[in-house]
Amino acid sequence: INPVDTALKPSARWYNFRMEGVKGKQIFLNIKNSEVIRPLYSYDGVNYSRFESVENIYKGSVNKIFERDTVYISHFIPYPYSRHKERIEEWSSSPYVSRKTIGESWQGLPIEMLTITDNSNNDANKKRVWIHGRTHPSETPSSWHLEGMIESILSDTPFGEEIRKNAIFYIVPFDNPDGVKGGYSRSTSTGVNIEINWDRPDSLTMPEVKALRATLQELTSEQPLDMLLNMHSQI
Repeated sequence: INPVDTALKPSARWYNFRMEGVKGKQIFLNIKNSEVIRPLYSYDGVNYSRFESVENIYKGSVNKIFERDTVYISHFIPYPYSRHKERIEEWSSSPYVSRKTIGESWQGLPIEMLTITDNSNNDANKKRVWIHGRTHPSETPSSWHLEGMIESILSDTPFGEEIRKNAIFYIVPFDNPDGVKGGYSRSTSTGVNIEINWDRPDSLTMPEVKALRATLQELTSEQPLDMLLNMHSQI
């Protein structure tokens, strides 16, 4: 239940589960309320493959004989909190990255921002780009896409060098760490969809939104941003 808006229906598109003892058996799955065609499976929880068209003819239905006893089934390829922590540590070691905790989630997890640019160039004329992701925890493609963007910006390529000289990126990879760590679909640990929490009275505004809002107000106090990206991928 969303305590900010009790009339708001809960959303649960996301699934990511493990089955055991399935090798050689004809398995039929009926996953309700799913709009996904050709979801994914994995035998190790890391490397995923899409179901073939004949194995997933209708939305939510799966019909397959698996080759191993343990299998993982997922709506999208997972991008877990553990991977986020590993990557943010790696990115933070770059001389082009500064790392800052801009706030805490409801459960006290850090909400971190990476600022990426080439500090040897004067910042005055640089384009200023804001990006935040994983407001909705189940939309993991947004994190895979954002990871690729960060890798490209930090790359030792002519493109990477040029874009770092001419732009400053303010990136919040996970603005809903509670939701990602808890495996929720579109909400925080409180049941609130923070995507539609920005215009609530302050007493009803979630700490995740307050952190983003305060940071944006600070960054735009003297000049506007040139681009803002809110990373989503629902289906």
